[in-house]
Amino acid sequence: MKSSLILVLAIVAGLFLIAVPAASMDGVPVMKAVTPQTVVAGALMKVQGEFLDAAHVSKVFLTDGKLDIELQIVKQQAAEVELKAPKDLKAGSFFLMVQTTGSDGMLIEQPVKVKVAAPEKTS
Repeated sequence: MKSSLILVLAIVAGLFLIAVPAASMDGVPVMKAVTPQTVVAGALMKVQGEFLDAAHVSKVFLTDGKLDIELQIVKQQAAEVELKAPKDLKAGSFFLMVQTTGSDGMLIEQPVKVKVAAPEKTS
């Protein structure tokens, strides 16, 4: 009787350990593509992915690993977010990065890259 109770407890504990990591990965924002891939300061861009809604993402940044530049969120849905680049944005190549919601919000660099082109010179 005692050994069967220990076996049941071990099985339940094992199931709990298996279920916890799977539950914590649910709802992790992932960016898959950005349109257009090259933008100028002040331009709009659309990013497609998963879990990009306001329940999962509180902020979006451009990052080069040293400098993080916050983008304005214009529209936000689970599969797509529309962003506006700041007007004073300098040219360069940046990855997108999200800040997740909640008191323990994390910064997660995404595998999507954006090129910021220098503004066209007017004569």
